[in-house]
Amino acid sequence: MAYQNDFDEYIKLGEPDKVEKSEAMSNDIVPKNVPVNDADVPVDAPVKRKEEIIVQLLANPHLTAVEMASLFSVTEKTIKRDIAELKEEGKIIRVGSAKTGHWEVVQ
Repeated sequence: MAYQNDFDEYIKLGEPDKVEKSEAMSNDIVPKNVPVNDADVPVDAPVKRKEEIIVQLLANPHLTAVEMASLFSVTEKTIKRDIAELKEEGKIIRVGSAKTGHWEVVQ
């Protein structure tokens, strides 16, 4: 009988209801959607980065998220998350529009 290989599952042609899982498909091997900290990244990196964001905003209140992402070598999404946390903590506020406004650090 003929078999076809379909993502590590062997399906017997003519009987598609009978699917046999190979050992490679066991739950122990399938990666879980769980973030894993890279060994090179310190656990307190986000805290230090948020402190440095405040320092940078004091020096240049017109910095954009894209500029900060480039400055810290992280994604724009990471910077936006850090900014949201800083705003939520009441440490920074945005004055004016998103395009022409600026950041103020609340002391």
